[in-house]
Amino acid sequence: MSILYSFDKKSSTKPVQFRVNKVSSFTYKEQEFTFNEINAPRLKEDVLQSIAPGRSIALASTTEKTDYPDFNEILMALYRNADTSLKKTFRDSVIVASRGALSRVAAASTTKHRELLLQCCYYKKILFITRKGSAVYVKNARQSEKAGQSFEALLLDRTTEVELGALKMYINCEVDGIDRNGGQIELKSKHNGLSDSKTWEQCSAEWFMQAKLAATQKIIVGDRRSSNIANINILRVEELHNNSTAYIRNQRKAKNGAKITPWKENYVLRHLLNFLLELLNEAQERPAEVLTVCKAEGSNDFVIERADNDLRTMFTDEFLEAVSKEDVNPVQSDCEKV
Repeated sequence: MSILYSFDKKSSTKPVQFRVNKVSSFTYKEQEFTFNEINAPRLKEDVLQSIAPGRSIALASTTEKTDYPDFNEILMALYRNADTSLKKTFRDSVIVASRGALSRVAAASTTKHRELLLQCCYYKKILFITRKGSAVYVKNARQSEKAGQSFEALLLDRTTEVELGALKMYINCEVDGIDRNGGQIELKSKHNGLSDSKTWEQCSAEWFMQAKLAATQKIIVGDRRSSNIANINILRVEELHNNSTAYIRNQRKAKNGAKITPWKENYVLRHLLNFLLELLNEAQERPAEVLTVCKAEGSNDFVIERADNDLRTMFTDEFLEAVSKEDVNPVQSDCEKV
């Protein structure tokens, strides 16, 4: 194994340009998607109507393993639903990635508590990045965690076109729901909610990046108690900053008294950009190789764990067949201006 990238706390403080240029329509047609017998057009409106302060929301006590659309399925859905060829789907993007992969890479610069496994491949002049094994929504053995996941469960997917520094990226984003005004929302649940310092220490940077990459402005955080959501807090994305009033207020009253390590937006964006530049450089030297990149729990290092010459270890036959017919140098998509 060779070290690809290591987070350096002395990274440059020079501002990093970040911009979401466009947001697509939903990848799947709304009438084609249901969750717990709720039609997608409703988008959990029944849950949103139940978040009055002090009201407890009962969550499912048992949940089945759920297969959500994986990276290849999303890419192929974009191709099938478009009125254009696959090569035009990705526009000028250098990177096509899943939001979950990028947000966790960025958040790893602020906390080392989580391991991360990525699959990456430079193919047809595009770097594809996704979390390895992310097709299946794996349920935690703890029942309370299962209940929390049932609250946060994915409903739909859409894509964003993002500029990070000089990199142009096409990102697939999970969407938990929309509010009554049609705005996207991110649903989260944590034991003791925002009053637990672990929420801020381990989750704030990742939640922030998830929202930023998807152009989401509102996050609804459920205070989970066993299999119930006991209370609701609605946050604007900028309130996750360590210098925000909400961050400082919750740092003071955190129940377990742990000191919350501060982080800044530019710091997180800088590390994500540096990681992607290193990965892009490495992958370009090994075109059509599927690289497995790993970060162990408690480590700052991302290492290349293995490399495969078989593209089918990352992509489906359907995707490879479609892409092989196209000269992927995209110029157009269905995205609308933000």
